[in-house]
Amino acid sequence: MNNSVVEIITKRFEQVGNPAQIPLLRYSQRGKSIFQARLCEEGIIVDNLPEANALLPWEVFTETVKLLEQQGGKARKGSSVNKLGSEKLPLNSIEGHIAHVVFQKQPGDTVLRRISPITGILRWARICDSKPGVLVLKGKYMKSTYV
Repeated sequence: MNNSVVEIITKRFEQVGNPAQIPLLRYSQRGKSIFQARLCEEGIIVDNLPEANALLPWEVFTETVKLLEQQGGKARKGSSVNKLGSEKLPLNSIEGHIAHVVFQKQPGDTVLRRISPITGILRWARICDSKPGVLVLKGKYMKSTYV
């Protein structure tokens, strides 16, 4: 079985249906406890981001797992209310890495907060666990062959 991140997420959608209801870690500002995610060829479209930015391309998930693996299975989530490259949004945080590598943002730029759907989908797919301020890769996925 090839356990790529994309295949694992795709199989989870096959199990539960498409679109899927993904639990949030905490209630959103609008009082929601879930968001909707819809699988498409390019990645996953979520309803908790602005419509123009609702697509999370597959690279978001493969890059997140690569970063986690490079950092021993755990990485800071990062806080997008700060400028990219700052102490609270470093390039080696998940939010910072994705903004820089996938969405070509540069240090000093503001970035869109994508960590909630990224974390939610990776938790829902049983690839990661979320801890306060960090995302943790589950042990069975600690090999580069999974990305």
